[in-house]
Amino acid sequence: MSKRKAWAALESQPLQAPTEGTPNVWIKGLLSILIALHIAAVFVGPLAFACNAGRLPSPFVTAIYGVFQPYIELIYLNHGYFFFAPDPGPSHLVDYKVEFDDGRPPVTGRIPDLATERPRLLYHRHFMLAEALTARFVPPDPPPEPTPPPLTARADSRG
Repeated sequence: MSKRKAWAALESQPLQAPTEGTPNVWIKGLLSILIALHIAAVFVGPLAFACNAGRLPSPFVTAIYGVFQPYIELIYLNHGYFFFAPDPGPSHLVDYKVEFDDGRPPVTGRIPDLATERPRLLYHRHFMLAEALTARFVPPDPPPEPTPPPLTARADSRG
């Protein structure tokens, strides 16, 4: 049998319904809707922040965020937008001084210290430790804002 006759025989057969194992059209539609809603929720968090930060809130975006808010908070999609805000607030650097009773000179330092923590992942871990410490301990008066070392600072240039 030639290839042409084989194709003609296949084309003349009626199409069959999908067999077991293929998703139903309703399931595909439901999954598509759920994926679209999830993608919308991913964009609504930053959109609400951008439209409401430091200005009059947008009623339209506030209403949309109100619909998605339970889902956004459930899967923690609203994290970290204030960190990159125009006014993110004070940094939570921890300056410390350890004094000894035996006459040794005091040891001072800062957590995190960009000049000594390499690779960058270690700096991030120390930064998160400082954030956790700040969340658990709030001094009665806010301390003065420390100045972080420049990104080009070397470990031996600290005072």
